[in-house]
Formats: sequence, structure tokens, C-alpha cells
Amino acid sequence: MEAALEAGARDVLGNDDGSIDVLTETDEFMNVKEAMIAAGFEPENAEVTMRAENTTSLDQKDAEKMIRMLEVLEDLDDVQEVYSNADISEEILAALG
Repeated sequence: MEAALEAGARDVLGNDDGSIDVLTETDEFMNVKEAMIAAGFEPENAEVTMRAENTTSLDQKDAEKMIRMLEVLEDLDDVQEVYSNADISEEILAALG
């Protein structure tokens, strides 16, 4: 965490699986990535992506509709990336299968 913040990262978030997400401004991405590698952290994945600042929790009915819509969008040939601010709980995802 210290290496990332010293290199210019905005925040470091820990995940349940032990991995971390390092949040930074786009123009600081390469500096932070190189600093993390120099500190001994080899990224499994490093990319610039969109991340919602505010999320919206969905119930099962709305989550199902959202997932279907995202799948349709992802299947379109002209669509390269799909982003969402939907917050779907693990329980609802498991129920949807």
C-alpha cells in the first residue's frame, strides 16, 4: 500500500481473495505500475478502466434485467467495453446462477 501511495496512487483496496486494486489517475498509471513492480509486486493484471464512484444496489428482479442487458450489449460487435455502476450482492448472483 505504501509503495503505491508514494508513487501517486489515489487509493489501494484489498479484495477478499487477497488481491488488491490500486486506483490512480490515468496519467499516473505507468508511474504507479512501475513503482509497484520495483517494490516487488508483479501485477496479474494492470489496465486503465472505468470505475463508478457511486454504485446502485439492485434487488433480484432488477439484477436479472441488468445482467441480461449487459450481456446483450457485450454481444454487439461495435461494443468494446461495457461498464456499470450496479451493485449486485453475492447472494443474488448465486440465486441467478
